[in-house]
Amino acid sequence: MSGANTNRFRHGIERCLCKSEIASSTELRTLWLFAAESYRFLLERECREQERGTWEWNAAAMIKPKHE
Repeated sequence: MSGANTNRFRHGIERCLCKSEIASSTELRTLWLFAAESYRFLLERECREQERGTWEWNAAAMIKPKHE
């Protein structure tokens, strides 16, 4: 897992938010905000993937009940 994806997603969020501020119409602003939200989702997934394999993640998985 590399930090390049994380940085790319963060940059994408910033770029979309900036473009939403200068959008010429409400529709474009909404589209840019939707794109930023998509990048946030990807960033969150990427961060969760980075946590997997750490000792904290493994310890939590071991004590989690199997029926959940």
